[in-house]
Amino acid sequence: MTEGAGGDGRARRIGILVPGFSASEDDWCLPFALDLVRELAVLDDVRVFALRHPPLRDRYRVHGAEVITFGDDDGTPWGRFRRLRRIVRTIRQEHAARPFDLLHAIWAHEPGALAVLAGRPIGVPTVVTIAGSELARLPGIAGVPGPWSPSRLQLRYSLARATVVTAVSEFALWKDRERVSPGRLEIVPFGTDTRLFFPAPAERLEGSPSLLNVASLVPVKGHDVLLEALARLRRVHPGAVLHLVGEGACRDPLEERAARADLAGSVRFHGQVRHERLPDLYRGADLFVLSSHSEGQCLAAVESIACGTPVAGTAVGVLPDILASTHLAPVGDVEALARALDSALAAPRGAWADLLRSGRGFSLEESLARWRRIYDRASGRRAASDGA
Repeated sequence: MTEGAGGDGRARRIGILVPGFSASEDDWCLPFALDLVRELAVLDDVRVFALRHPPLRDRYRVHGAEVITFGDDDGTPWGRFRRLRRIVRTIRQEHAARPFDLLHAIWAHEPGALAVLAGRPIGVPTVVTIAGSELARLPGIAGVPGPWSPSRLQLRYSLARATVVTAVSEFALWKDRERVSPGRLEIVPFGTDTRLFFPAPAERLEGSPSLLNVASLVPVKGHDVLLEALARLRRVHPGAVLHLVGEGACRDPLEERAARADLAGSVRFHGQVRHERLPDLYRGADLFVLSSHSEGQCLAAVESIACGTPVAGTAVGVLPDILASTHLAPVGDVEALARALDSALAAPRGAWADLLRSGRGFSLEESLARWRRIYDRASGRRAASDGA
């Protein structure tokens, strides 16, 4: 009996709800979601409901999984309502045609609410994953929903009614464990594909030392704090160069800020980089740096570690669980962040890739096994390993 089958020997039928998904096998819209779907679809029957991206109404296959997309609405409240109703109706129609064993929502706000809304009336159990900063309370940070926003209401609804709730880190719960009864909650990080991310020789990035950050250029990522920390770090490391990989609304303000701080020659904006090119960037850096105000997991940090490159930064996501305290800084503390970067640069590189073999679920293989166990638990199926 294969590991992918439940106790009855039948492949699981899994519906995955996610805000966006790949338009093709070469599109890395959300790399961790593509990795998960690709590996699940080897043994299980997977249908992906891509709620917002790609912005078209279509049905196609990626890595053996069926992908159903819903296109854009017209931006009006009525248009959004009709679109949400169409998503729920489609999920129920798919269930009538080929019954699901469970629905898995990645992100606990809109995907979670829709999974529960579609699944509960037809008796389909739901797994809802807190995948990012859904629970974060960050007043003053643009783009973070307020306590009575629609996304917060969706979040409360899904967490109260899901069969199983998972979070990608303890930090992602934001001291809100009481929202979920202990018997329904598990910490399950998304895995990193060590066939792509592993230590290997690579061309060195410019700078002595070279610092790398991979993140969207948006306020919650704290790049303004990182630039100030870089200015302080350059007092002891005058050759330091910061490489920023990613795009976003903050790019122009950050370029202007770097110029005003006389850092223009010490910051390189690489823009968007394809996922398969990231390993060489990680390998070419002396240190991966993080400055975010909040992260669910921070997969980029784990990818860097998988490539053998150390990490330092703010104490968010999984970083408090895997880094020395001397390599961490409180959110928004410029001086502490500069000290953390300096400390990490001075430390021996060590066997960073051992983290991926530590039994903590950070490798794709180990993460996949955990997800299958959770799916069996949520759907009431006994796994093959239980001797059924």
